[in-house]
Amino acid sequence: MLNTEISCGIATVTIDQPGRSMNVISTDLAAALAAEFDRLAPDPQIRGVILTSGKPNFVVGADLAEVAQVLDAGLSAPEAAARFASLGALIRRIETCGKPVCAALPGTALGGGLELALGCHTRIAAATPDARFGLPEVGLGLLPGAGGTQRLPRLIGIARALPLLTGGTPIDASQALEIGLLDAVVPAAELLAAARAALEAGRVPAIQPWDQRGFRPPGLPVNSIEAFTAFTFANAQAASTAGPFRPAAAAILSCVYEGLRLPIAQGLQIEAGYFGTLLTTPAARNLLATRFFLRQRLNKRGLRAADAGDPVQAALAARIGAAILAEAQRLSQNGVTAPVLRNAALRAGLPALQLADAGAPPRSTRPVPAEDLDRIAHALLSAGAAAVAQEEDRDLVDLAALELAGFPDWTGGPSRWHAA
Repeated sequence: MLNTEISCGIATVTIDQPGRSMNVISTDLAAALAAEFDRLAPDPQIRGVILTSGKPNFVVGADLAEVAQVLDAGLSAPEAAARFASLGALIRRIETCGKPVCAALPGTALGGGLELALGCHTRIAAATPDARFGLPEVGLGLLPGAGGTQRLPRLIGIARALPLLTGGTPIDASQALEIGLLDAVVPAAELLAAARAALEAGRVPAIQPWDQRGFRPPGLPVNSIEAFTAFTFANAQAASTAGPFRPAAAAILSCVYEGLRLPIAQGLQIEAGYFGTLLTTPAARNLLATRFFLRQRLNKRGLRAADAGDPVQAALAARIGAAILAEAQRLSQNGVTAPVLRNAALRAGLPALQLADAGAPPRSTRPVPAEDLDRIAHALLSAGAAAVAQEEDRDLVDLAALELAGFPDWTGGPSRWHAA
């Protein structure tokens, strides 16, 4: 799993998990790295450490099978957070070990892999065209729980960090270099030599900027009007994408907003609390089911994406859409106005309902309570799920529902929604 070579006072620690095409963050890897840094840190002969990968990519995220076990275990928020505490503790150990540590990234670093790199004192990447760097946890209903919400804005500033954290879309090496996420990009053949040269020349400090006295994050001051505007805009964006049913983006914003006002150690505690809470939500379990495990099963069947030209899939999607519309019409006949129905659908992440505004306008223009909108959304979703409840091929149903009928992925698809 780890291969360490020591030459002229520089230890090169190479991550290479056996039996895997890509390295992933697991409890075993976190434990192995912790033990290795416990061994290297007190050694007076070691002047610096290079952390790299023996595979084409660095580390591409968490072991999602381990994540699923925690999500399905029915743990409390503190218990769930504790199950993943080892990675955060490891990264804090690395950045406070007293030795300069350089992350030498041969390729992609995502999720926990990028968080691991952020815990190093400098990051050098190979100029690999398909390498990507990002924190995509929001897409699984989670947040970067090993310091990503705290280190990234401290490194590159609030304005640059928020889109990466709440959008989850990775960037390439040139973009990462431009915003300061990477310190250098070099030809792949020169990666380890460049890392060694940086350490030998004393260009890598043994302390993170945020652990130095008087540190302030770059860019917008956290208490400034401009920062408040950035948070307000990001909150509006999060609320517009099924916010109450996909709470991760809002939790990320809270982590950054609250954590950056405090020292890093306390900010990490705040992040752990929000992370544990997200681990207990149905959205996290369902998004993992639809975005990972469903995809795995479909890929084995050669189904990379839904096919609107396939009569079976098209018929399934049509039945779901028709059932949702019929339920909306039933609710309309019982006095729910078309604008309220549309707002409920949008709130849940359903496609906009094509409804006619019939009858006299309502006498009151008071806002509809959120719980009423949620009840309407649940009724619409339940009707769509019930329309295909008797189908045997549940994976095909979910594929058609999610990609053709617009059934929101936070539900887990009609299969999980109907069974809930």
